[in-house]
Amino acid sequence: MKILLIANFIDKPGGAGRVEAYLAKALTELQYEPVIVASSQLHSHHSSLLPKHLKVYVLRKGPQIRLPEPFIFHTMLNYKIIGKIIEREKPQIVLSSGGMSKSIVKEAKAIKAKVAVYYHMIAPWYIEIRGFYRRYKWRDLSMLWFGLNIALNRIESIDLDPWPYVDVVFVNSKYMMHLAKRYWGEEPYVLQPPIEAERFKVLSREERTLEVISVGRLAPDKRYEDLIEAVGRNSVLKEVARIRLMGVLDNEQYVRNLLKLTKKYDVKISFNINIPEERKRYLLSKSMVFVNCSKHEHFGINVVEAMASGTPVIVHRSGGPYFDITNRGIYGLTYSTLDELTGSIESLIEDSEMWVKYSKLAIQRAKLYDFELFKLRLSSILTRVL
Repeated sequence: MKILLIANFIDKPGGAGRVEAYLAKALTELQYEPVIVASSQLHSHHSSLLPKHLKVYVLRKGPQIRLPEPFIFHTMLNYKIIGKIIEREKPQIVLSSGGMSKSIVKEAKAIKAKVAVYYHMIAPWYIEIRGFYRRYKWRDLSMLWFGLNIALNRIESIDLDPWPYVDVVFVNSKYMMHLAKRYWGEEPYVLQPPIEAERFKVLSREERTLEVISVGRLAPDKRYEDLIEAVGRNSVLKEVARIRLMGVLDNEQYVRNLLKLTKKYDVKISFNINIPEERKRYLLSKSMVFVNCSKHEHFGINVVEAMASGTPVIVHRSGGPYFDITNRGIYGLTYSTLDELTGSIESLIEDSEMWVKYSKLAIQRAKLYDFELFKLRLSSILTRVL
């Protein structure tokens, strides 16, 4: 059975693109015939996961264009090109990751293909929560950009309510599932992102360095300032521990602000930008504590990767890291105030028994997100529904 996978993020770094690569890999191993459609050239972190000889359509060559007007032009143009690909390939299933347009649904239905959509975040939640993350200013076109995205959703996208259009809806976390039920009145299937557990090495506490690590885009919604302030307000922590931030450089001004904050609190910090996956796994295994400061994170695959390394995790008491991954604080520590975050970091560094307890719990939990289980869940859903 041929499945056309419209991968909207596989050309970009980050967890969403990684999930798309794993979807293609899982479909191949399940004896489906996946065909990938990507907006631009596949990111190297993701392409390395794909089976050889997989058929891939790349819609646009060259660098990505991020301005609002070309975005709309290219989006509309992409819909037309994808429609032609659907007509040519004649897949039995069209699966779009990250959203779906009405025109693509129409083309799929024209050849009697089933239609599925996988959401990393759902549109009503994005529109509601985005204002919490940012303060829009006319001078940088942020408000215009946001408004155009909403307008485009209402005109062409099905994402404000996909149920009248598609055969199956997936979301990437139980947290997103509960929100989807709240907004849509329907309960989608949950397919949580995977890791390949055997790729991660677990080191003993004695082999690790006194580092508190966090991984993700270097952007304001990741709230790394919470971690800097939590360490900086404790005289012992800032003396013995170093903060390490790893990820894609998404906002240079934000990084400059973080550096100013580290100087204010006299905190030791290191940045690792765009590092290879192998290096990231090594640094996760060498660190003493992992902290995820994002509020309302839709999932948080980097938390699972830290856990697979045996690194105890601390997450904000919201979103997927709290509800899904730590199961409301059973498999990791949680916080809502900076005092709680400071106390949890200090406890894990000073109390070896507590550290060993949460290290073992982390390893136990991470096994539930292994790629082989992801593949079985995907197979079960496709068999049952499609």
